[in-house]
Amino acid sequence: MSLHPHADRVTDAELVRRALEDDAWARAALYHRHAPTVANLALRLLRDRDQAADVLQDTFIEALTGLHRLREPDKVRAWLRRIAVNRVQRRFRRNKLLRTLGLDRGSALGLDELASPSADPEVRLELRRADAALRTLSAR
Repeated sequence: MSLHPHADRVTDAELVRRALEDDAWARAALYHRHAPTVANLALRLLRDRDQAADVLQDTFIEALTGLHRLREPDKVRAWLRRIAVNRVQRRFRRNKLLRTLGLDRGSALGLDELASPSADPEVRLELRRADAALRTLSAR
């Protein structure tokens, strides 16, 4: 379903040009045109619907806020796919790091709880901060 009866006639390059001029319709049209491709790519790579939905959202946030960096507006689809793949790779690295540290979804323990009970309170505080920072990595 199209946002506008003639949306299919508008090229990607024209949508990008309009979106750069803060045209909300053009931004929405870019999303509606390319979101299925990005979502399917993320789902194929991640095999997790929730993570794929996060990648979709993160991809379009990055793309729409960084649209001025797109050098070839007619290649917006390939550019979006590249952003999505980069987002998936970051997620793989983050998940691997969390598993290595024992902080994946199955672990309720934080880094400070893994420290020795006799650890210096300053060390525990730093571990708590590091734990909080690690848990926010998916947002980037």
